[in-house]
Amino acid sequence: RGAGFVDYAGTAVILIGLGNATGIGIPGPNADEWVAAQNLLLALSAWVLINHVILVGLFGVTMGKILLGLRVVDQRSKSRPPGIARALVRQILLPAGLVISPALFWVGRRDGFHDIVAGTSVVYA
Repeated sequence: RGAGFVDYAGTAVILIGLGNATGIGIPGPNADEWVAAQNLLLALSAWVLINHVILVGLFGVTMGKILLGLRVVDQRSKSRPPGIARALVRQILLPAGLVISPALFWVGRRDGFHDIVAGTSVVYA
């Protein structure tokens, strides 16, 4: 959970920095402002794809996990990175996992909902 906070805080810093560097804020009635905001959203989407799908899939890490000494692994092997497909499922299910995962602690599960469904686990590196 701490690594996720670091990842999303870093994403917010990047987004704010890009917005400030390009002068993009909340778009107004000008069509050019909407195009610029869409480009910023595309850049953010590419960052999430790289940091949360490709890096997790191929290496089992995000920037936050590296800083906190954690890795995402395939649940069966407990040592190999999960692969792109599992990392994509994990990322897609993350919003649902934020709601459902706290209930899993009541039944003794440590993994989040998104990890259980994707077949991944977070371990110390």
